[in-house]
This record gives sequence, C-alpha cells and structure tokens, in this order.
Amino acid sequence: MCMIICSQFKQMKMKTQIIILDMMILLIVLSVCTLGIYVEAIIFYDISLESSNMMMNITDIKQIDSIGNHVESYLIKKHKRSIQLIDNIASFILYLANHQNQFIINDNLNLCLTEDDYQNTQYIKNTAQFCYQIHSEQYQQIMLNDNINLLYYGLKELDQYSLQFNIQLPNFLQIVDTSPIIFDSLYPTGLLVNNYNPQDRIWYKNHMDQFNITKNEHFFFTNVYQILYGAKEYSFSITQSLFNKQKEFFAILKTVVFVTDPNLQKIQFNVLLINSEGQVMHYGMENQINNVGILYIYNEKITGFNITDWQEIETKVNKQDQNHQDQILILYNKVYQQFVNVKCKKFIKENFTLILFTNLTQQYILQQKILDEQNRFLLQYGFAVIIIFGLAIMLFCLSVFFINLICNPIVNLRQKISQHVLQIGNNVDKIMNKIQSSKKNNNDVINKLNEMFMNISDTLKLNSNKKNKQCRLIEKMQYNKRNFQVSCQILHQQIRCLSDMNLSNVDFNEFNQEILDLLMKCTNSQL
Repeated sequence: MCMIICSQFKQMKMKTQIIILDMMILLIVLSVCTLGIYVEAIIFYDISLESSNMMMNITDIKQIDSIGNHVESYLIKKHKRSIQLIDNIASFILYLANHQNQFIINDNLNLCLTEDDYQNTQYIKNTAQFCYQIHSEQYQQIMLNDNINLLYYGLKELDQYSLQFNIQLPNFLQIVDTSPIIFDSLYPTGLLVNNYNPQDRIWYKNHMDQFNITKNEHFFFTNVYQILYGAKEYSFSITQSLFNKQKEFFAILKTVVFVTDPNLQKIQFNVLLINSEGQVMHYGMENQINNVGILYIYNEKITGFNITDWQEIETKVNKQDQNHQDQILILYNKVYQQFVNVKCKKFIKENFTLILFTNLTQQYILQQKILDEQNRFLLQYGFAVIIIFGLAIMLFCLSVFFINLICNPIVNLRQKISQHVLQIGNNVDKIMNKIQSSKKNNNDVINKLNEMFMNISDTLKLNSNKKNKQCRLIEKMQYNKRNFQVSCQILHQQIRCLSDMNLSNVDFNEFNQEILDLLMKCTNSQL
C-alpha cells in the first residue's frame, strides 16, 4: 500500500507534490497545537476545580469555626439575659418578703382580660402590666395565703419597673404558685382561659421534677412544647424557683424562649441547638421548616442526620470537653446527599449541644459561579483554537498562492520549450505554433522569451540548410524513428544480388554512395 502511494506521489507534478507536503505539515502542526491546547485546558480545568474545592472546604471550616464562636456567644447571652431577668424578679420577691413591713402598697393587681375585652379594649391591651387569675374554686382564700399575698403585692410593685423587662409579645412572663389555689399571673398581658390549669403543663412538671432532684439549682430549662393548645408556635421555657421569707419554695417563675430565631436565620450556615433528648431548641436552616411540630436532630428528612450521627456528635462533644479542643466532624447529610463539615459545642450548664454545619445551598451557588468562570475560560480557549485554525487556513491559502506564483513561470517555460521542440521538428508544427502564438498577447515576458526562441530556431534552420546530406539524413532519421519504421527491402535485395565472388572487387566508395541514395529515397518516401 505504501509503495503504491509513493509511486503515485512520484508521478504527480512537482507543484502538486509541494502542496500535498505543505498540507501534511500544516495538519501535523495543527494536530500538535490542538492536542497541546486540549491537554493544557483539561489540566488547568482539573487543577482549578480541585483547588477550588479544597479552597471552599478550608474556607468553610474556618468560617464554621469562627461563626460558631459568635453563635455560641449570642445564644449564651440570649439565655443569660432571660435567666438574669427572672433571677432579678426572684431576688426582688425574696427581698420584699424579708422587708414587707417597709412597703405600703395600696393599689390592686388587675385581673386578666376576657377574650371580648382583649379584642375591644385597645388601651388596656397595649399597656404592659401584670394581671392575675385563679384556676380553682378557692378564690376567697387568696388573701388569707401569705405566699399568694406576697405575690399579689410584689407583682403590683414590679409594675413600676416593668419597662426595664424589655419583654414584648409574643414573649411573656408567667408566675404560678404551688398551692391548690393555683394563683396565675402573666406579663405583659394575659387572657382568662377556661379549663386551663398551669400545674398540668410540661414546664411546671419539669420544674417540679428537677427541683426535687437538684435542690441547689434554682432555674431549669424545659423541653420543647406548644405554647397554647391549637397554637402553631413552639417554644421552651426557663423556669425559676421563688422563695418566701422562710426560704420555702412556693412558686415558679417562667419566661418563654421561642424555637424560631430570626437572627439565626440570617446566618449563612445551618444552626441547631439540641438538648439531651435530641430536641431542637433553636434552629436556623437553609431549607424552610413548616408545621413539623417538635423537631428532633435525627429527623433525617429535615436535618439530614440520623440517630447514629447524633450519637457520634455526642461522643465527639464529650471527648472535646475532656481535651478542651474544638473538633470538626465530617458527616454525610442525607437530605443533600453530600458530606458536610460539622462543628459541635457543649453547653455544660444547660446540657445543650450547639451544632453548625455547611450551608450546601451557598456551596452550590459558589460552585456554580466557579464553573461559570471555568466555562468562560474554556470558551476563550475555544476562540483561540478557532483563531489558530483560521490563521492556518489563511497561511495555507497564501502558500498555495505563492507556490502557483513561483511554479507558473516554470510551467510556462516548459510548455514553450516543448513548443519549440515541436517547432524545429517540421514545418507543420512550426506553423501551428505560430498560429497559436499569434492569438496571445505579446506584451508579457514569456511571449518575449518565445520570440527569442523563435529567432533562435530560425538561425538553427539556416544552419541546418548548410549541413551535408549525411547530417540531414541522420537528423531526419532521429526525428522520425518514433513514428515510422524505415523499409529496407530494396537495400536487402541489392545486397543479395552481390555474389560472393565479386565481393572482393567492389568499390566501397560507390557502395556507400548507393547506400546513401537508397536511404535518402526511403526517407523521402516516408516523409
């Protein structure tokens, strides 16, 4: 196959061979350039993508660690502010119990509003003050009970300083005594609710259970519960024990902390604060959480973690407390089906665990921006390849043009030489050549060169006329030997007529003359 191609290539014209070789070299150069550009683009793409992922991961870990400290400080201050408020109220009640004789309180504590009063009385509704209600039939005995009497006048005295509480709806304070009278007071406002017994609520039972276990602690955190039956808001409470003059526990003060926190929603990471039972006390999630009730950390469809993940988080948190070092976990999120960085922090006093993990929506947005930049880079590479191919085609066209420009004079010269050879061969070719030449323009260099060859041919013709017969005969024989075959039958007959006996007496000069005459006759007959 290669031999056939080589032989075919050798039979082509020189100009065609040069163009084919030029095209082959151009294709090789373009292939090498294209391969280099492709390899460079792929290597750069892979390196940039890998480095971008590493950079995002390192940045994510640093941001989680930094923002985690700020979130921890924010939640501690938030809870501390609520704890400090109820602790100050409890201290005031205790101080009033010890110095009750020094206070003269003539005003009465207002009853809580009915539902109709709440809707119709704008002034009372918008005034922040304590109100009370009794959830038993022992209404007449409230003033006979010293502890309730202390609460009654103490809360009325606190109305003068209620602006310092900085509490607005839906947040509120609630105080319930532990006696069968069930004295219930609310701030900044409250409604009379039928068939409502605060001593049956989760926060009340939790506080009583915790107080019986730990006598030295005065405030406790409750589990998550629904504020009122039928309401959509979920919250947890911080409850404080109230003591009388004899330092006897007689009432519970409660403040409400809602699970949803608008400030946590603004953080560009997922935030979960869970208690020892896995309930989510606070959250700030990238995906919306609607009507899920009490949320648990192992709710895999919302948080993306299961019970095994929760156990691993608790194990790491406990080891972290022993080593006094923050640790970043890498867990698989089942919602987004991707690994995330998780920062854990234990709140010792509250027995809470703070969890921050990667906001994958922000990661996707950032990755998409990086991919867009990389695609723009590849597009620029594509433009560069198109430009290179365009330049290559242009150079190829220029090379073909210059090859034709260089080869055309040589081709024309070769044609003129062929014409000249035909012209000096016989008069017919010369006449045909002159007829063809007369039709062309005589102004170009090639035609002038042709005229010079014509003049040379005329000179050669004159010189050929001066030649002897033998030379002219040999030239004619050389010219006509490709088309005609000389018949030598007459020569053969003459030679046969010669007898062997007379051969020695033959005059060779005469013989040569006769031979020449015969050749001339044969030649003339052929012409």
